[in-house]
Amino acid sequence: MEIEIFDRKLGSFDVMEDFHRKQLHLVCVAVNSFAIYNAFATSRGRISETLASSCSQTANYKNETETLFPELSITIVPLTKYAYRDNFGDFYTMSKHIDDCFKANEKYLKCEEMLFAFEDRDDFDYQLAMSALQTQASEKRNFVHTKRIFYVPYS
Repeated sequence: MEIEIFDRKLGSFDVMEDFHRKQLHLVCVAVNSFAIYNAFATSRGRISETLASSCSQTANYKNETETLFPELSITIVPLTKYAYRDNFGDFYTMSKHIDDCFKANEKYLKCEEMLFAFEDRDDFDYQLAMSALQTQASEKRNFVHTKRIFYVPYS
């Protein structure tokens, strides 16, 4: 499946509406404080900052994706570097994280659109994540729910 550049403004009203109506599955990095995840997770009081922080800490501690379903159509990918763990350049692990995002969408969230909004950070291997996303999306898949895959180019 082809990955398309997301041409709408991430924080725009229509994007937030699609997200809150659970028509858009947002995938982002598991970090709080001035991050995409925190902005979407806590907007309109959907979940508390405490719960958002707890979810990101769990994802990072376990080195596993976390999906906030059924409260939100959001999945977080753990940081590449966290505490004593360093997975920079580990394509296998990142590829598994991306695959888990697709599985969560097909099994639980069932959104037609997925949006990967990764941030380029010192503790997250953005290039690796984008490479794994491209590989996972291009593999032959029999998606039932996922119709379009978008990414936000980091600038």
